[in-house]
Amino acid sequence: METLTKNTTKEHYEKFRDMAEKAGITLKRLSKPLGYSVEELRKLYIEDNNLNNIQLVELDSFYLCLPSHTRKIITNMADNCCVYKHLLIYEVLEVVPVFTDPPLNLGD
Repeated sequence: METLTKNTTKEHYEKFRDMAEKAGITLKRLSKPLGYSVEELRKLYIEDNNLNNIQLVELDSFYLCLPSHTRKIITNMADNCCVYKHLLIYEVLEVVPVFTDPPLNLGD
């Protein structure tokens, strides 16, 4: 199967990876994360690599169920949405991030 890639910034990638890790959220052991098979998610990703084709209500419902200690890490629905999309993209689909940050100019 073809390796999927995604352009992103290192800051964005690390922010939501770290937030998920700190909150203890993973989708690795689920056979159908958020109710989708890996094949279904792959098709959705190919259609829209930001997974905007997954309805927000599906992602928001997870935020409403988070325990209070996790809500101190993931403090709003927008971050919750990004955390779950990050996990679907990089953890479940194993998409390879391509960092688009400008290179450091060490010569100055």
